Amino acid sequence: MHVCSQAACRATTLQSSTHTHARVQLGSVSDQASKALADVRARRQANMEALRKLMDDQARELLQKGASDSKLVTLTRGRFCVGIKVGARLPAGIHGKKGV
Repeated sequence: MHVCSQAACRATTLQSSTHTHARVQLGSVSDQASKALADVRARRQANMEALRKLMDDQARELLQKGASDSKLVTLTRGRFCVGIKVGARLPAGIHGKKGV
């Protein structure tokens, strides 16, 4: 059984609260919360950068082939999007309709 004075318990609670507060900033969990979380977020960021580069390359290729008016890539609701001209022939696997 753990017994402590009220002052010691309050101090422990305050330290614990401050430590937790340092890991949560503006409603988000900090990368410093754990090494595993920091590693996952770093891998996710690297994957997003690689995907962005791939999409930039695809957009540039579509522009060169005349299927697009711009090499602009946007992020819409978590998806990378490239504007395509109406009636453009697209390679298999590329969606040609909004909302697909």
